Amino acid sequence: MNEQRSFLNKKALTVDAVFLTVVILFELFVALRLNTAMDRIKATILVAITLLASLIFLWRYRMEMKRANKELQRQVDYDALTGIYNRGGLIRVMQEWMEDESIVNLTGFFIDLDDFKLINDVYGHPAGDAALCHMADFLRVTFDHALVGRTGGDEFCLIVKNVSAESCAEEIGDVLKKPQSFTYQDNRISFTLSAGYAEYPAQAKNTGELMRVMDYALYAAKVSGKHQIKRYEPEMGDIKRDNLGFNVKRIASGMPGFFLIYKAEGDERILFANDHLIQLFECDDYDDFLKYTHASFRYIVHSDDLDRVEASILQQIKNGQNQAPDKKSGYEDYVLYRIRTKKGRIRQVIDMGRLVKDEHYGYIYYVFLQDLEALEHLDIFAS
Repeated sequence: MNEQRSFLNKKALTVDAVFLTVVILFELFVALRLNTAMDRIKATILVAITLLASLIFLWRYRMEMKRANKELQRQVDYDALTGIYNRGGLIRVMQEWMEDESIVNLTGFFIDLDDFKLINDVYGHPAGDAALCHMADFLRVTFDHALVGRTGGDEFCLIVKNVSAESCAEEIGDVLKKPQSFTYQDNRISFTLSAGYAEYPAQAKNTGELMRVMDYALYAAKVSGKHQIKRYEPEMGDIKRDNLGFNVKRIASGMPGFFLIYKAEGDERILFANDHLIQLFECDDYDDFLKYTHASFRYIVHSDDLDRVEASILQQIKNGQNQAPDKKSGYEDYVLYRIRTKKGRIRQVIDMGRLVKDEHYGYIYYVFLQDLEALEHLDIFAS
């Protein structure tokens, strides 16, 4: 691209010079054909003024072209949202570094925001953009000696030159392991990072290979539970990527039962329900289900059972907290109650819930329900 832009600049300059020469020669030709010496002097002065004005115009034109080219290069190389290098700009600089004989090695990190989609879903896409800008500023300021870029979505890249992978991993890894947080519209939003790294030329021969092995290492960190940093190993290329394709909706739709998530505080607002639960309540779709239940767990339970159910859940949670106050996996409850479907049918279900604290929603319940009548027909209950 640089060669093409240089060629275009030279071509434009040549056209300008030819045009200016033709104009001046024409004016000189006209001046020399005038009858008196005074007229020819006046015409020659006019030609000189024309030449000066043209030169000034050409100078300003060239300056404007340089400015435009610089702006074009900025748009080509830099990410519009975060202001750091985009994928193309990052690769261009990496290539220059690889061709520089004074640079003996590069260590590259792919860095990914864990559960970035959740930030978009909970707080909106502007909050997601704010998270990306926060991340770009954090990387640029913290690692001012490194090449920093956004390679797409919520994925960032750090490239460090002339520092061993071991030293980089120790320095950068300690920083990336710390949770990140920023404020958006009075909400304190936190997230963690996963990273994978590799070294050139020890583990890759060019930019394409380095990007690929960094990606393998990042994926290995994600499938290992996230919020981890992994160095590339050859066997990482064999890791199957199928499991990251299973989002909450897909997993919940495949569960052999009814799945519900709702807030434990306030109005006990429903956050998620799988298709099986919607069908159990004989609703048309998710929106119809939320309308029928007023988007609250309180309308899931039959009104005659509600006080007993909530008292039982609360007591079980308190008992669990008293027995294991530092338990990090949440507290369970088990309770039987009736529901009334949209068509008026009464069904009895067993509710198996877990109370957990979520960094975005606060305290929430994950609930797995089974239709008691359906369970009674299974062979495992036969005498």
